Amino acid sequence: MMLEKILIVDDEEVGREYLREILSDAGLRTVVARDGVEGRQRFDEESPDAVVTDYRMPGCDGLELLRHVKSRRPETPVVLVSAHGEIASAVSAMKEGAEDFLTKPFTPDDVRAALARVEERSRLRAENQHLRSEARGGDDIDEVYRHSPMLAPLLERARRVAATKATVLIEGETGTGKELLARYVHEKSDRREAPYVRVNCAALNPSLLESEMFGHERGAFTGAMQRRIGRFELADGGTILLDEIGEMPMELQAKLLRVLEEEEFERVGGSRTRGADLRVIATTNRDLAMAVEEGTFRSDLYYRLNIVPLTLPALRFRKKDIAALVRFFLDRYRGEHGGRVREASDEVLDLFMTYAWPGNIRELRNVIQRLVILDPAERLEEEHVREWLLGCPAKSDLRHVVGMSLAEVEKEVILRTLDETDQNKTEAAKILGLTARTLFNKLRVYRQDEASGPAVSRSDKEETTA
Repeated sequence: MMLEKILIVDDEEVGREYLREILSDAGLRTVVARDGVEGRQRFDEESPDAVVTDYRMPGCDGLELLRHVKSRRPETPVVLVSAHGEIASAVSAMKEGAEDFLTKPFTPDDVRAALARVEERSRLRAENQHLRSEARGGDDIDEVYRHSPMLAPLLERARRVAATKATVLIEGETGTGKELLARYVHEKSDRREAPYVRVNCAALNPSLLESEMFGHERGAFTGAMQRRIGRFELADGGTILLDEIGEMPMELQAKLLRVLEEEEFERVGGSRTRGADLRVIATTNRDLAMAVEEGTFRSDLYYRLNIVPLTLPALRFRKKDIAALVRFFLDRYRGEHGGRVREASDEVLDLFMTYAWPGNIRELRNVIQRLVILDPAERLEEEHVREWLLGCPAKSDLRHVVGMSLAEVEKEVILRTLDETDQNKTEAAKILGLTARTLFNKLRVYRQDEASGPAVSRSDKEETTA
């Protein structure tokens, strides 16, 4: 949530004007009230994005105003301003819903930092609501995996570990449902109403990833214009998901190990040690044990993460689940999109059983959804399906596959996957179970090998450096 209009409540004119000037200079609109009684009225009339109120006021103090705000619009953040001797009272008020507090005397930077925290937490709450909605109303794992008897023992283990604070490592290929399982562990825990925060360890360079995880102080590095709250701090009391942990740079692995062992950290550029009361879930599509042997992943971090491993098998190892999953996705998407496809022929199910499913359940789900949207017939036949299976040749083309080397087959699958994803290399890498860098390197080799021929990407040349 972006803050635009702030209600300032203070019975002292000097305090009101000081806050109004700071917030106006920051480009925010302000509404002022001379006491708590007027503050309640202005809040009801103006519907501000946030409230900054003095704690000690005659008639109606900051705590009473806080209760009024929360009774009208619970999502509106309230920042309390307190004198040094009132800190204990202000902290107690935070338990009733106050978002933050400022201690007098405070600087303009203190105010801006408090509002930055308010914005970040509001954004995080909105993200968490979306994730919870997605977890409960999207591919509900209880429902999906009810159609996968092979995973029943895995879900039982997930439910048991959810009742503890133990670190969880979820391993599996791209598309097997690792994030879904991570959300399941959070939703089944006693932290389900607390924050659920995700960090993509493969998406940011090392310096940005450290700031994203642990936050930074103003001036910690070039461009750090204000204090930033990190994901570990935002996840306090809840769960943090470290997605694609195998891609985390070595220099950050030692810092993560300290958080796991000592439950404390510092912001980048800061000296204050902060506690971290949270559950850590890590996911990876890499073989971390092999990464340890190769020297790209710390052995001590691996053993610390691998307290309770949950391994999701690839769909090609769960052939008996495919027919039930096909029926489940057909029913779901027929209702969602209004299609008429009701069943798949035996030939289609046989094809699905022999197909390797490089994208796993995600690929199966997407194929079924696409077919329901295209609505070819009430009954899916082989001719409706084959063209949507990546790298799966038509029967007449099987002799060409038999005559190809493994390297040539790999290249064809990669190029067809790029075509399928409209040359989106990030998405293609996910489907293929590769890192983005590995895919870029393979494309670079293909381009060098075919320098005198057409572009490898089958489209305009694109930058392929990592």
